[in-house]
Amino acid sequence: MTDNRRMKTTQPELMNVSFTHLSVDEVVETLSEQLKSKGSQKPVEVFTPNTEQLIQSEKQPGFLPILNAADIRIPDSIGLVWADWWRAFAAGRSWQIRERVSGVDVAERLLSEAVARGLKVALLGGMGNAGGKAALALKKRFRGLAIWAIPVGEVKVNENNFDVSMENENEVMRQINEIKPDLLLVGLGAPKQEAWVLKQGKKLQVKVVMVVGGAIDMWAGVQKRAPRWVRVVGLEWLWRLVMQPWRLGRQMRLVQFGWSVARGKV
Repeated sequence: MTDNRRMKTTQPELMNVSFTHLSVDEVVETLSEQLKSKGSQKPVEVFTPNTEQLIQSEKQPGFLPILNAADIRIPDSIGLVWADWWRAFAAGRSWQIRERVSGVDVAERLLSEAVARGLKVALLGGMGNAGGKAALALKKRFRGLAIWAIPVGEVKVNENNFDVSMENENEVMRQINEIKPDLLLVGLGAPKQEAWVLKQGKKLQVKVVMVVGGAIDMWAGVQKRAPRWVRVVGLEWLWRLVMQPWRLGRQMRLVQFGWSVARGKV
């Protein structure tokens, strides 16, 4: 079980979303301890809020309590780091969110932990049959990894009350709890994945459940992740826009976020 004493006592907020950990190492260490634990306690839920989701939570207030409900919320956007730096500079206080904590990087380090300790992993989501392709690719990359892909039917979310429904939900839950994976990675896209995890979290017989957005599609080769140098300089958002022009409407939320930061509204 996670030890709250090991979590940072200061939980910085941006647009009313609080963030738990400020470094990749701290997140991985905490989750690794949870994966090593025994017992049937409620799984630790990990969300990865980014700038798009913060803007969405402002426009659709019902999403805000969902984002804040997870046990661990990591800042998965370089824009959050820049925003907190600017806010600290303007207010003359200490800079708190100093590092983007990439959900994909955390998940991959947990996969390495799973191999080392003989733990089970399950993937839920991805485009089409991406889950199966991702599982095969990850088996080749992480030798000895015990991993399953669970097929998902159509997922819908009512964005007025964020009630989520899954076409084959009963079968999905049956398979998860039959496998009893130590780590469940959910890639349904926001806000579907977060709403689903909160809906089913207490019923999941897993130790850690983490949302991973489009990571399953990346692992499957359906989408290509930005080169490391692009990620280091904080331009992964631009890479994704070039690779997926249809994201332009969503990327406008980055402009809205920047404007909110400039006006001191974060």
